[in-house]
Amino acid sequence: MDERARWRKLGAAIGAVCSALLAATTLAAIADDGSADSLLRDKRYNEARRLAERRLASDPTDEQAYWLLARAGLETIKETADLERLADTLQPCLERIPQSALCHLALGETYGAIAASGGMLKGMKYAGRVREELEKAVELDPRNFTARDDLNQFYLMAPGIVGGGADKAERNTAAFEAVRPEAAPLLRAGIHLQNGQLDRAGALLLAPEAFASADLADGYRSALTSLGFRQLEAKQTAKALETFRRGRERFPNDASLCLGYGRSELETGQVDAAITSLRRAVELDPQRGAQYRLGIALQTKGDEDAAATAFREYIALPTAKRSGDTLKDAKRRLQQLKPTS
Repeated sequence: MDERARWRKLGAAIGAVCSALLAATTLAAIADDGSADSLLRDKRYNEARRLAERRLASDPTDEQAYWLLARAGLETIKETADLERLADTLQPCLERIPQSALCHLALGETYGAIAASGGMLKGMKYAGRVREELEKAVELDPRNFTARDDLNQFYLMAPGIVGGGADKAERNTAAFEAVRPEAAPLLRAGIHLQNGQLDRAGALLLAPEAFASADLADGYRSALTSLGFRQLEAKQTAKALETFRRGRERFPNDASLCLGYGRSELETGQVDAAITSLRRAVELDPQRGAQYRLGIALQTKGDEDAAATAFREYIALPTAKRSGDTLKDAKRRLQQLKPTS
């Protein structure tokens, strides 16, 4: 491999790391502010940003307002230049409260978004900054699950040349176990998932009364979702059904878990139950893309009119909400149907 190809490959790897890091981010760091938390959960990001700006105008040292500003921005800003401006907006947080773990975490995640969106050169430029900010956040708040989890994601996926390494993730997890033994298995499950050890991850995630602490809720939900879909990919349908069942019991209003449960029901022949679950997933989040599986379930049931409607709704979703293979299949299935309307 020539030098240019090597750096291209490294840049792509860094982008994947940072994308995964952002996908795993939780909201628990602002759990003491119910209004802020609810705005993010309800995807009212512009309102969340305005709330953060009002709080900062009142108190420029409000670390949680900076965190809220970062989260709202990362959910809405897509252009690399705008993300870099967001990082500049967050920089005063470190200047005013340099010992704030939340400030370092917010900036680390923002750098991650820049690295993920800006191509190879931005990836190389910002990868080290991502690691440094996350490591500082962990140093300042060793009990913070979000910081530990983000750092593990980086260690597990990043090339060694920019500071990655499975051994570092193991040490990070062991250090977390020393201060929060009840929460550390959630980090350990993430390592198992990254290594494709689904049964070992499931043994931890499906343990009775697992991860009841409020600050672990979003991380637990993300891990269950990841495990369930990985089990579906591995054709472990019965195990996926149990994983998603547990997830729905704990998080009944999560669209991804409803989608996974409905897909598992469909793949185990429970068509009527699948239709109910998938309709609920669409109701919870029409942008999540459950219309595709709902269309298949309705087609299997023989309701061609409703199936055609579901496929049309899926095809009409924004490109980022669909995958290429499922889009092609939805179009193919729609052509095969003979709806009356």
